[in-house]
Amino acid sequence: MTETPTRTVLDDLASTIATVADLVATIGPDHWQAATPCPAWTARDLVNHLVLGTRLCTAALTGTSESAAGTLDPALVDALGADPASAYRSAGEALLAAFGRPGAADRIVHMPFGAVPGTVAAHLRLTEELVHGWDLATALGTRPPFTDAAAERALAFTRATLSEVPADRSPFAPPRPAPATAIPVEQLAALLGRPVR
Repeated sequence: MTETPTRTVLDDLASTIATVADLVATIGPDHWQAATPCPAWTARDLVNHLVLGTRLCTAALTGTSESAAGTLDPALVDALGADPASAYRSAGEALLAAFGRPGAADRIVHMPFGAVPGTVAAHLRLTEELVHGWDLATALGTRPPFTDAAAERALAFTRATLSEVPADRSPFAPPRPAPATAIPVEQLAALLGRPVR
């Protein structure tokens, strides 16, 4: 298969979802209430938010309705049920299947923040998975297990995207400095307002 920018972001997204799924599967019963770098969100809230966002993107790509699509707030909808790891994995599989449909990369996708091409939606999901995956790894006290190449591409996309958004309209906390030794996913986390040590 020929490598294209669209293929690359979809490969990065698939790899990152698999990595986060493996991380979610390691969460024991005593760790679901662990605090995360996202204020007021526990590990369970964070994974719930990821599942809600993934389902929302899938619904937008496929043109289907999704009962949880109206909110990304984990306090309002529980998308995890009794088996959070399965819920996360299933949502990721459905999203990747939706992106695999013919024309999905070029289709205009209507998201809460506006209409974007499918490829842009894939980049946004990749960034979301990487940063919240970093949040989750931090909450669990583990090193973020992401590839530098995927994180570097997401970092470049996010820098370019944020350069076009006025600071007062950004949905993220102000950027924070990253240590000189920060790996790409840590640089991305700092860019999106996380305190990286």
